[in-house]
Amino acid sequence: MSEDSLERHGGVLAAPPRPRWRTVLSVVAALHAVAMIAVVAVMATHHANAVSCQAMTLPDGSAQAWAVAFSPHGRTLATVGADSSTYLWDAAPGGRPATLSSPVPVPGAYGMSAAFSPDGRMLATADDSGRAYLWDVTTRQLIATLAIPGGGASGSVAFGPDGRTLAVGGINGDVYLWDVTTRQLIATLSDPSSYPGMSAAFSPDGRMLATENDAGRAYLWDVATRSLIATLANPGGEGASWVAFSPDGRTLAVGGNLGDVSLWDVTTVRVIATLSASGSVTSVAFSPDGRMLAAGYQFGGVYVWDVATGHQVGAFTDPDDLGIASVVFSPDSRTLAAGDDVGDHAYFCRVSEGRRGQG
Repeated sequence: MSEDSLERHGGVLAAPPRPRWRTVLSVVAALHAVAMIAVVAVMATHHANAVSCQAMTLPDGSAQAWAVAFSPHGRTLATVGADSSTYLWDAAPGGRPATLSSPVPVPGAYGMSAAFSPDGRMLATADDSGRAYLWDVTTRQLIATLAIPGGGASGSVAFGPDGRTLAVGGINGDVYLWDVTTRQLIATLSDPSSYPGMSAAFSPDGRMLATENDAGRAYLWDVATRSLIATLANPGGEGASWVAFSPDGRTLAVGGNLGDVSLWDVTTVRVIATLSASGSVTSVAFSPDGRMLAAGYQFGGVYVWDVATGHQVGAFTDPDDLGIASVVFSPDSRTLAAGDDVGDHAYFCRVSEGRRGQG
């Protein structure tokens, strides 16, 4: 394989830093833009499909909801606001959400991400104060606060499939692994090129961890040995912005800041497909059935592709043309939630029961 497409361990090439969606969103937050959650649903056909959506209003005083996460059973949606306010919504629309953080743990900190544990009992969130939080979903109480060494800002959170390990992506490019039982930091995976990054994702079997950075690199790590397996150089040199494993663990999606989503075969470490849209990718997510991939875009909306064919099968255009911060599918693959940065509503949009029979 050529040096441009794959480097291993010490062969990382330097690349100039590129502007990221987080910088723009921070500017928007500084201007006190109001937030909302937009939820998009699409059918796995070659057409964008209209579906029935129902809105729920965020509590008064809530700020941008930058992160969304579905519980494993699909009955609850968690949202984390730019002010770190965290809410649990009943995925059957109606009523007001339960509040997990009132007052918020660190006033003034911006919420960045959320993830449920595999058993659904805990919710992990993170903000840019350099902390991650573990919440008891049943009691809605804070269990523990995990502070990143050195006070670096935290980014994404991801549970390992065994539910015992939590990865916290630092915006400084490092990823921290925590034992959620003992609340101890067990490892730090440092970006070989020392570029900023944020996203981290476990493979479904828990053996690998994928991370990314601004220099256009994604990394595959061996979780057991904490060693670097391979470096993936995004085609065209565009900065990587988000990573996500397919449900079968064979494919890694890497979002780029020039609009492309590269699909990598993690066994051969080769690009097998490139999905393109307009804007900088802010988040990517596979549907749990493996058929679709969704990506959120800064200054754009949400695009959804059929993974097998590479055809775009649905899109949601942000009417205010501001950034989509995060996307997530429900466990049954019939609903897609996307965090937007305008408005004060949450929308649940459903895909019809006939979707699974179409393709």
